[in-house]
Amino acid sequence: MISISHVSKSYKKPLVRALNDVSFSVKRGESVGLLGPNGAGKTTLIKSISGLINFSAGKITIDGIDASSRRGKTLRLLGVVLDGSRNLYWRLTVRQNLVYFGMIRGMSCSQAKSRIPKILDLMQLGEFSNHQVGLLSSGQKQKASIAAALVHNPSFLILDEPTNGLDIPSMDNLSRVLNTLRDEMNIGILISSHNLSFVQQVSQKVVFINKGKIVDILGIDDVKEFELKSKSTEIKTDLLTVYRNLMKGDIR
Repeated sequence: MISISHVSKSYKKPLVRALNDVSFSVKRGESVGLLGPNGAGKTTLIKSISGLINFSAGKITIDGIDASSRRGKTLRLLGVVLDGSRNLYWRLTVRQNLVYFGMIRGMSCSQAKSRIPKILDLMQLGEFSNHQVGLLSSGQKQKASIAAALVHNPSFLILDEPTNGLDIPSMDNLSRVLNTLRDEMNIGILISSHNLSFVQQVSQKVVFINKGKIVDILGIDDVKEFELKSKSTEIKTDLLTVYRNLMKGDIR
């Protein structure tokens, strides 16, 4: 389980409280959506979990292992794809990238190579396996990045805006892949996305964050059936309306 307990993060110049006493968990075999406006703290939180930045207070553990003091061990339990980053080496082929990232996460070359066919099939990348990543479309690059995050068979997958650059068929395929990873391979998934319909399709619970603080945590069935009364509208039950009203503080 990814356990996030009372995590805060402040930047000194200028003084900004990016995260403020954030607590929630992601279990194996569970998919969790992370929703909030730009600047809410989503990426800061993901980078804190992934060991890319140091948080100021609180504790993060991965399967009971402290993510701060034993970062090397916890990183092997995670597969991470960040938004807007070059998660792959563009001059290498897709296959070469998968071997490389498998090996730096503790696999032998032969172990990585033996797992590649399954990952390529899962992500529908077989025909592009020997293509240089830099020559792929943005959607194909995104799928290749997710493939690289999965090659070492992590316990948890963390995705920051995974639908960016994907067309509708690719998003449908990604939804299928994530549900398969969760339900059949018992992988815990944390998804940060602005695509509310996608989050609703693949998540079992949703963490709403704004200005660095958790606003609410709802099971996806609660979102679908939630009798929400805003100050100005009739009862609504869709995720978009829940999101908008939580961000405005209109839920009562």
